[in-house]
Formats: sequence, C-alpha cells, structure tokens
Amino acid sequence: MSSNAADTAVVVCWNDSLTRIFFPPGSMGMMGMMYDSVYSRIDYTPLGSLYHPHDSTVIGWHRMLMGRDSSTFDLMHDHDGHGTHHVMQYMKTVHCQTHWDSTRADSVHRHWRPTGLMGWNGTSWVSIPATLLGANILLSESMSMYSATAIVGSPAQVTSVPERGVPGQYSLTQNYPNPFHPGTTIEFTLPEAMFVTLTIHNLVGQELVTVVAVERPAGTYTATWDAVGLPGGAYFYGLKAGGFVQTKKMLLVQ
Repeated sequence: MSSNAADTAVVVCWNDSLTRIFFPPGSMGMMGMMYDSVYSRIDYTPLGSLYHPHDSTVIGWHRMLMGRDSSTFDLMHDHDGHGTHHVMQYMKTVHCQTHWDSTRADSVHRHWRPTGLMGWNGTSWVSIPATLLGANILLSESMSMYSATAIVGSPAQVTSVPERGVPGQYSLTQNYPNPFHPGTTIEFTLPEAMFVTLTIHNLVGQELVTVVAVERPAGTYTATWDAVGLPGGAYFYGLKAGGFVQTKKMLLVQ
C-alpha cells in the first residue's frame, strides 16, 4: 500500500483483515520519503517465530514493515538483522486496530483474553496504551509505530467446563512455551475437589519453588512460573493431588 502525505491511508494486514492502521492526512509529511509516500505491510506472525525476548503472556503478534518502495520495505527492522529502525515517528497520531485471531494461535492461547499491547523498540518491549473493544480487538493511538506489536493477555481460570462436563481424570500437560525464557505456563486438570501442589525441581531433585499449594474444585487450571535468575538447563515440575502424582521435564534457555 502507498499513499501521499496529504491523503488518508488505511493499511490492512495481509492475512488478518481486522488488523489495520489508519494514517490521517499529513501524518507522513516531512518523513524524507520519495514523493511523500509510504509503502506499508502488516503481517500476523506465528508465536514460534518471535525472536525477541518475551514472557508467556504473549498470545500473538504482528510485524510492521515500511519502505520507500513495495519490494524492499527498508525503513524498519525486518527481523532478519538487516534493518536498523524499530520505531518510526509520524507527524500526526496514527490509529491502530489490532486483532487477535484465535484460530491462528495455539490451542491453549485460544482460551486467553487480550489485555494490552506491547511494542518492540529494538531493546525491550514497551507498553502501548490501548482500549479493548469486544473480545479480540485492541484500539490504540500513537505518533510512534513499532516494527513488532505483541498482544498480551491473561488465561481464563476455568473452575469447570460446562460444555464438556466435569473432567473425567487427572492430567498434567506439557508447559508452554517450551523451551522457555524466562516464564512458562503449566496447565493441569482435576476431576474432583482436591488439595493440589505444583512444585519445581532441579536435575538432582531439589525443590526450588512451590508454584501452587491450595484446594481447588474440579476443573482445568493454569499456573505460571518465572525462572528469572536461574541458569539455563533442564528442570522438572511435578503435580500432586490425592493419590495422583506426575512429573514432566522442561527446558530453560538463556
């Protein structure tokens, strides 16, 4: 998409039409671009391809590309190490509508609710003020555009699953993401009310932390663990609920 600095421009994500950016008239002026025009592209990108450090609250993200022509998009960082600009400033406020498409996220994150936006400034993620519209759309206004925008959220603490009935058995799922840095999420299911503990151990079996130690009714739950300050390597997490005991392995990367 290209537009003159005097025009209103709307850029729509190539593979998610509900994610779009509105550039008001004059917002592109004095940017040093050829003919006062800008070429833009927005991509919804799978979680696994996010190279920059992030925590386990990220439920989806978009990549923003801009350039002087429609082939190189050379004005912002391209995530391949060739770009130099992670943030672009505009002359007027740009309006963004960011959509979390649950059909493109992993099965667990489909149960999450978007709560905010983060932008990558080349060094770290920074918060972008945004308003939640409906269940899956965040609206934001800013004179700055980031090369990557991450949608963050919180998991639903399900105490029962009416559409499937009460869970029929205990379960402990593999943590996600895995490998992880520095945070990860663990999901477990209880078929009946039970006091449950979820603990983290190192390779020699030493208990490092108790993540959960509480009585819960039947249902499916998630718990998060932040491994900040710990060395990379393999760790174990174990669930105990009545006579049910299960342990799984996970990998912390630095």
